[in-house]
Amino acid sequence: MVGGSATQASTTSTSSSKAPGQPFQASEVAKASLAKRVHGSRLLTIPEAVGHAVGKSNSHANRIVIKVLVEKITRDTIKATPKTIDGIHVELWEVGKITAY
Repeated sequence: MVGGSATQASTTSTSSSKAPGQPFQASEVAKASLAKRVHGSRLLTIPEAVGHAVGKSNSHANRIVIKVLVEKITRDTIKATPKTIDGIHVELWEVGKITAY
């Protein structure tokens, strides 16, 4: 269960070339999933990191990104987060403290 409300911050600033509402290509999702899997242990060394996922960007509606789930977004967290990994954009997602029930 995720505590509190989720807040997202993007570490990227470029726009996507896809038209709004256009579905994602399976190859885009596969590429992002592979990058997340290969670099997952590195992503968990980011301060406050509690997990990672592949999903739709909140700041660029038609972009698949790697999301780094963090308890709290801080200056150190932003500084430690790569803008891209293997060509896939990375975003921070503030999820608060995660508690298993």
